[in-house]
Amino acid sequence: MKKTHIIWDWNGTLLDDVNISLFAANQVFISLDIKPLTLNEYRQYYSVPIQKFYHNVLGRTPTKIEWKKIGNIFNYYYKPEVRKAKLCKDAIKALQYQQLKNLTQSVCSLMEQDDLDLSVCNTQVGKYFNLIHGRSSQLLKFGKSKQLASHIEKLNISPSDCVVIGDSTDDALSAFDAGAKSILYTGGTHSEEKLLATGAYVVNSLVEAAILAERIT
Repeated sequence: MKKTHIIWDWNGTLLDDVNISLFAANQVFISLDIKPLTLNEYRQYYSVPIQKFYHNVLGRTPTKIEWKKIGNIFNYYYKPEVRKAKLCKDAIKALQYQQLKNLTQSVCSLMEQDDLDLSVCNTQVGKYFNLIHGRSSQLLKFGKSKQLASHIEKLNISPSDCVVIGDSTDDALSAFDAGAKSILYTGGTHSEEKLLATGAYVVNSLVEAAILAERIT
């Protein structure tokens, strides 16, 4: 009998940093004389790659000077706070459920590798994963598809045996591109309406995602 492998997204899925991201993004918008977003508005506008998110809010592509300013301001407010971020509700229960089922788990994230390693260490959940895979290059312009394909190759597991659990439409689309299945969590960066539009399974809790993952492969 084949075993399901779970590939977790980190930010907004296991790590509860959505409000930190919202606050940092709003500092950017204030600097550009744009009204701050509510959480609901943030979830409606948010997109991956991140350049698309700022295009959605500004109504145009940021200039090179603006993009540098965006990166500097966002990181100034985001990075110190994300180091203190805690896990999302039921994250530990979801990870423990998979462990008790003897299912393997990994993390594939667009967070920089060093920051991801630190975040996983701070939340003390590294023991659950056989691969923790973050971004090692400059901010990607094409979403997670290429990295996820590389992640699955490193795992040496058939994509059809993998379930990607994330919080954004890009998580689902990247999973489908790789030949994996996807479950999307409504507690993160995207509105439920946008998540449902991908055709992926959509859940309201991480425990629900963990239980469902084994059933759909």
